Amino acid sequence: MTVNELNKANIDNLTALWSVMGFSPGNDGDLSHLRISLSWPHRCWFDSPVTDETLVALQRTLPSLPGRCVFPCGKDGIAVTNCSTC
Repeated sequence: MTVNELNKANIDNLTALWSVMGFSPGNDGDLSHLRISLSWPHRCWFDSPVTDETLVALQRTLPSLPGRCVFPCGKDGIAVTNCSTC
């Protein structure tokens, strides 16, 4: 297994666990692939690639997201660790 394959398997495993714990979907058209966990582990994630339009919509939505939510990121991603203060 290559490093990229291992990283993808790890992310797939984590997001599957977070999904089992429960989430609410984003309600904005550009954020329809946003997933917001209902409790622990307090994660927000996208289940599809993020576009420029997604990032613009996310900036509008950040203040309304739960204060404890965390956006995990990869080496080329954007990290948001405390949504309530962004």
